[in-house]
Amino acid sequence: MSLSRREKILISILVLIIAVVAYVNWFLVPQLDSINELKSIIEQNTLRLELNESYRQKVEGMDTEIKILNQKFKDLRAEFPAALHYDEIIILLRELSQNSKVNIQNISFREPEIVENTSQSSKSQTNINIATAIRNEKLQQTLEELGLGEETDESGRVTKISNGKAFKLSLDISARATNAAIKNFFNNLGKLSIKVGINKISMNNSPDGTLSVNFSLDFYGIMDRTAKDATILEENLWEPVESGDRTNIFAGFEELAGSEVLHESTGEGLEETDPQELLDELSTYNFIMSVNPFSNNLAPPTVSLALKGMVYESSKYLIPVVYGDNKDFEKVEIVVEESEGRFLARFRTEHDSFPDSQFKNTVEFLPRADEIKMMIESTPRKFQEDTSGVIISIINNTGRKFIVDIRNDDKANSRIKFGDLSESVEINYND
Repeated sequence: MSLSRREKILISILVLIIAVVAYVNWFLVPQLDSINELKSIIEQNTLRLELNESYRQKVEGMDTEIKILNQKFKDLRAEFPAALHYDEIIILLRELSQNSKVNIQNISFREPEIVENTSQSSKSQTNINIATAIRNEKLQQTLEELGLGEETDESGRVTKISNGKAFKLSLDISARATNAAIKNFFNNLGKLSIKVGINKISMNNSPDGTLSVNFSLDFYGIMDRTAKDATILEENLWEPVESGDRTNIFAGFEELAGSEVLHESTGEGLEETDPQELLDELSTYNFIMSVNPFSNNLAPPTVSLALKGMVYESSKYLIPVVYGDNKDFEKVEIVVEESEGRFLARFRTEHDSFPDSQFKNTVEFLPRADEIKMMIESTPRKFQEDTSGVIISIINNTGRKFIVDIRNDDKANSRIKFGDLSESVEINYND
């Protein structure tokens, strides 16, 4: 059967329609669905990328901030210990009395108490029941032999202080000494890293020509019961000695020499340096800075800067130290001013500032010499990758010279660079 021309055209159109429908249903539609699905995935991944980028920016440099916070925490714990134990305080006072030539005759401890902002409650005072907070069995046995052991009644012996709360441990001291020895005692007490308050001081003449002095000491801390190894002594470990034939815990006892001053050797010949001469030298500086290599460990920061001789105000709580951490060069700025005979300071790094984050306020300090002096303890470079250092700007708006002494710097590749300096700033490099 032959088809007419019109039928052939209709059949061709029908075949074309069938082909188009088949193409659309079995090829084009799946491709369009796949394209739309890919577009949806791209949009989701774009949103995730933006979110991850925002998180990346937030966590970038987090190790640096953790290192700085960790160092601040260490310094805070050094000033306000996590725990204060009677046995350690006795050894600390024993060392102070020996170095200052003060004859301590009696100590009365009080129960630890929380430091409140409101008026302080009355404190129960006991005799020398110093075994209350003693952890060492050997010392406890020694005290029992001296008749100073713990009482059997456990009620009321432990004061509950929550973690993170500021507290103080107070004690009253009676002693005899010369005027010079008493001054030395208080001076050495002020050099301790921990915070100690002095009050209720009274003095009278004694028949032997010395002075009879009574005063109270308040040792301050921030409670942290998880810090089991915390100690206020120089050594991390301390083993008390046997009592022998001693009958008075405050009488001379040569076997108990106290802790010695320990120094890490940071330079050739330092071990032969007289510790007292070194302390006397450092006591003349108002600013102390250390500059270390950068490391991925949490501490120490590459830069730490502290102010000494700050005039403390009872209404303010300030620790005059800032930190910086940088693989390359950290910028440091120090500003000192003079107003009506008072010396004022503020200083900052790229990560920290003192006394306020806006770097607007100042604190008063007392110059420790005829000039304002700064000691920078640098560190020689040992590796090619070690590129850390500081760029220091010092603005001196006082009538005194500002002297900077730099020790142990790398002569071939100095860590210390200077930015803006006042004309009255003098730089000295000490070998």
